[in-house]
Amino acid sequence: MQALKQHYDYTIAGAGASGLSLACDIVQHPALCDKALLLLDPVSKNTNDRTWCFWTNEATTVDHLITHTWKKLRLQNHEEVITRELENYHYAYVRGLDFYNHTQEMLRKNPNVQMLQARVEHYAEDQNGNGAVTAQGRVFSTNWLFDSTPTKSQSHASQKANNFSLLQHFKGWEITTEKDCFNPEVATFMDFRTEQQGQVRFFYILPFSPTKAMIEFTVISQQLLPTHEYDVILREYIEKQLNIASYTILHQEHGVIPLNTKRHPRQLAERVMSIGGKAGMIRPSTGFCFSNILKDSAAIAESLALTGQPFHKEEMPSRYRRYDALLFDILLNQHYPLSSVFMQLFRNNRIENVFKFLDGTATVLEDFSVINSLPKSIFLKPLVRQIIRGM
Repeated sequence: MQALKQHYDYTIAGAGASGLSLACDIVQHPALCDKALLLLDPVSKNTNDRTWCFWTNEATTVDHLITHTWKKLRLQNHEEVITRELENYHYAYVRGLDFYNHTQEMLRKNPNVQMLQARVEHYAEDQNGNGAVTAQGRVFSTNWLFDSTPTKSQSHASQKANNFSLLQHFKGWEITTEKDCFNPEVATFMDFRTEQQGQVRFFYILPFSPTKAMIEFTVISQQLLPTHEYDVILREYIEKQLNIASYTILHQEHGVIPLNTKRHPRQLAERVMSIGGKAGMIRPSTGFCFSNILKDSAAIAESLALTGQPFHKEEMPSRYRRYDALLFDILLNQHYPLSSVFMQLFRNNRIENVFKFLDGTATVLEDFSVINSLPKSIFLKPLVRQIIRGM
C-alpha cells in the first residue's frame, strides 16, 4: 500500500454505490484523472451484500455489469394481474459484488487513488480554508469532502412541516427449484397478495431462469418487523401463493432504506457535499436510487472539471417531494391501501409516463395526466392538510 498523503484533492466518505460511482467518474474524467483521491469506508466491500435494480431507456456506465434484464413487468393483487411491456425501456439487475469488484479494481489501477478502511470521525475546516477530515485518528486535508455516510434514521411524521419519514425494509431469498416454476421473461415488480396490516407490503420476483429466482418481501412502515417474521412470510408466500413445495435457498439479503420527504441539503459545510441517500437520491415513494446515483455522480465530476466546484444545478423539481408527502400522508392518516394506487398507476398509464413520473423527470402536463388517472377522493384531505401546514 502507498504511503498516505497529508492532502488530497478529493476525499470520499463511504464506499457504497454513490462513493464508488463518484470515485470512478472522477478517475475516468480526462480533466480529473490526475487528482489525488482518498476513499474511506470502515467496511471492506468484498461480499454480495445487496443488489440493485433499475429501469432505463439509455446506455449506462454499468451496462457491462448487468447480469439480467427484463422487458416485461407484472403487478398483482388478489383481484387482478397487470403485465406491461416496457416499450423502449428495460428493467436491469446488478449484483453488489460485481459492482464492488469492478469499481475497486478500476480505482486500484490509478496511482493517484488510495483506499483506507476507516470511519470518518469528524470533519471541519483547516486554517488554509481546506476541509480537514479525521479518520482512524489521522487528519487529512482535502479540497472537497463528499459524504455518503448514513445518518441515524428514525421513522416519524412531522405534521407541521409535511416532512414524513418511513422505513423500507426487506428480506430476499434467491432460490432454486427442482421443477420449472418461473417465467424468466417477466419480472414481478409488485405482488400485493399478503395481508397489508395498515402498511405497504409486497413481494417482487426476479426470475433468472425457469428454476432460479430472487424472491423478496418488502415493507414500507414506521417500524421494523421482528427478525423471524420476514422468513415466515417469505416461506408462506413461496409455498402458498407460488405453490412451490420444494426449493433450496442459495443466497439471502436484507436491508433497511430510510424514506423521507424532507429537503436534503447538498452543502453540509464550506467544503463538504452530500452524496447518495444523504443527498436525497432515494425516491421516497419507490425506494429506488441507483439510476439517480449514477447520473448525479457523472454531473458532479463534470462540474468539478468545468468549474472547480461540485455543485451542479440540476435537481428533482420540488413538486415531487409534495407528491411523496401526499402518499405518505394517505398511508399514515387515512390508512388507504397504497397497493390500489400503484395498481391504478400502472393500469391507467403508458409505462413510459409511469417511469418518468417515478423518476421525477416528467413535465408538469405529464404529471397532471398521471395524477388525474388516480382516485382523486383520497388526495383531497391530505392536500388540504399540506396547505394548512404550509401556512
